[in-house]
Amino acid sequence: MKRILFAAVLVCFGFSAFAGNLEISVTPQNPLLIPVSSTVGATGPVTPYFSLNSLKMTWKGSTSFQLMAVVIAGEKTYACGGSGSTVNASLFWNAAVTDCKGNVIQPAIDANLNVTIPAVTNASCPYTVESSNFYCDNLPVAVLSDPMASYNIPARVTVTGETFDASGNPNRVIATENIVIK
Repeated sequence: MKRILFAAVLVCFGFSAFAGNLEISVTPQNPLLIPVSSTVGATGPVTPYFSLNSLKMTWKGSTSFQLMAVVIAGEKTYACGGSGSTVNASLFWNAAVTDCKGNVIQPAIDANLNVTIPAVTNASCPYTVESSNFYCDNLPVAVLSDPMASYNIPARVTVTGETFDASGNPNRVIATENIVIK
């Protein structure tokens, strides 16, 4: 599992006509908050934390898509996901772009360490990229004394990327998914 730290700022962008071409899903939908560590002196996440098994992006666009940022935030921003090529590259380092039949189209990481999904050649067969597992740690959450307590913290996963039209003009693409940290 990877530990990825970042300082994220949510910036509101206008939705583009390309937003419907990107869909995301997060597994699990309702991750469990781990309030305390069960091991002493071990390396790993700083409690409290939660982990995600994967972030899956599905692209249906007729132009290529480049990932710009992954942000996970609720009332506060969490130390996970990230932005920029090096953080995105670590989340998708071993990932491949696959078509609807599971055929590998290309590696998810290009030569410049950007996460890119090429233009879809068949509109009925979108391309998918899935991250490795990662965790969000050192959460600004008060740990309850009841070890069986449920936290029910709403959060939003936001994926931002760009496409370029025929004239080379960038178009922002944003997709979000809500999760509840239990």
